[in-house]
Amino acid sequence: MQVTNKKGLLWISIIITLSSIFFVSYGTNKFGAPFQFISYIGENELSSVFSLFTKNGITSIQFNILYFFIDVTLIYFLLFYGRKIISLLKISKQS
Repeated sequence: MQVTNKKGLLWISIIITLSSIFFVSYGTNKFGAPFQFISYIGENELSSVFSLFTKNGITSIQFNILYFFIDVTLIYFLLFYGRKIISLLKISKQS
């Protein structure tokens, strides 16, 4: 049971990190939160974040795997300890 919860939190952390490229951009060529793990290095400016997933966009990005793992780890620990804190607060409120 506990292992499943940790795996679920890990997958949620990965999904949140990947979806952050759609919500957080630093200028027109850096994406991701809290650290920018995708950089667009193409010559032309992007019209939208969805342009990253075109043929020209995919070939013109840099993916920083270290920042990606740092982002996933930060979000995982926020979710993990946030859930523990909330459950402790509920238990103390019931007492």
